[in-house]
Amino acid sequence: MDKVSVFEAKTQGEPFHIPLLAIACLIESRFPQHAMVYGDLSIGQMEKAVKWANSILKKPIELTERADNEKLLMRIKQVLKDEAAALEALMNLTMREQDMELGKLVRMHFSSETIAAYYLSQFKKHKIVTYGFSTVLSNYLNKGFSLEGACELCVLDPDGCNFDAQKFAKSVLSMQWAIHETNPVDLISTKINASDSDKPKTVNSMLGKTLLQMAGFREEMKSNLSFEEVVRILCNQLGHLCNIDLLVDEVNEKDRNLTNLLEDFHTKFDNDSEGEVVNRIRYTITAVEDLILWKPGDTIHPSLEEGITKVKEFVEKLLERDKDFFEDFQNMTENDKMRKLIQFNRFFYIHKRVWDEVALNLNDSRRMHKILGVLSIQADEININKLCKYLVNNQALFQAYFFVTPV
Repeated sequence: MDKVSVFEAKTQGEPFHIPLLAIACLIESRFPQHAMVYGDLSIGQMEKAVKWANSILKKPIELTERADNEKLLMRIKQVLKDEAAALEALMNLTMREQDMELGKLVRMHFSSETIAAYYLSQFKKHKIVTYGFSTVLSNYLNKGFSLEGACELCVLDPDGCNFDAQKFAKSVLSMQWAIHETNPVDLISTKINASDSDKPKTVNSMLGKTLLQMAGFREEMKSNLSFEEVVRILCNQLGHLCNIDLLVDEVNEKDRNLTNLLEDFHTKFDNDSEGEVVNRIRYTITAVEDLILWKPGDTIHPSLEEGITKVKEFVEKLLERDKDFFEDFQNMTENDKMRKLIQFNRFFYIHKRVWDEVALNLNDSRRMHKILGVLSIQADEININKLCKYLVNNQALFQAYFFVTPV
């Protein structure tokens, strides 16, 4: 299908966000089957925008069909007759939570074979240790699909993903399952555009939540399974392939170490106080897009600088955790190194002049490892995507922040 995007610029935190959203809702309402509201927004924001618009319009408008899964599915099926394509479109377009209700609708309208094929393709898109894989897996389980089914698709079925059992089990255990005591990680939401929120997020707060997710924080699972039940199922399904009890101890230790880091993230990013206005005139670079223009001597807004620091810290942890992978990379031929870098460059465009510079420095292991580390980040969320893209494409900025501590 041909499609055209309108109003592509970011409006989070701007005073015209809700009125512009109202215009988008008006267009969809007046041109049903031809227009659809899409972007970084929530149902709560849409309800606010529609209410404002209807206070002016003579002919009222309604919420987008993306806010009603049954209406959305009916619209999709009018256009897409192929069951697999319809399921993928529903999953991509729904604005509702990835929860049991959505899972019930999917199981009612799609065959088990289509559902299994869809999730198999989704799991295969991601490396097992990435945030992207954890997101797909949590969405699968939150919809009421069984953990046993996930074990089968990801590990046990010879025609499935064939993921390592230990890594898969660790990913499952690392999710925020219901436990008897309060976990501090559960107290702060990392959701971007929670469906019931009518407050538009700023670019800075969205970046912060993305960095929270990248650092390993997860929303509490909506699945009915408790942590104890998860452990029991993993022992039954995968106990013959890995030591589940040892993995439980490792995950519990990691959770204990996350609390202080969570509070630090929360303080820096999640409290966008309206009374705390930073004088942006003091800084040369105030928007993530402007990072591509950075040159030595330019000053960067603190929120962006903090984002760069967090990406750097994440890459350093990656280098420490996956030493064998980076040592293997360093022992490759120059051609194989370049192929590996290109293979990992899945999320954003890198300018030819940067590739030329990379080609000349392939044996600079310190530099290449850090570039490969940034390329390893699951940068499919728009804010982290832009941050990583402009970091890599401005090698002067990359060198300044990844190899020298800024003053």
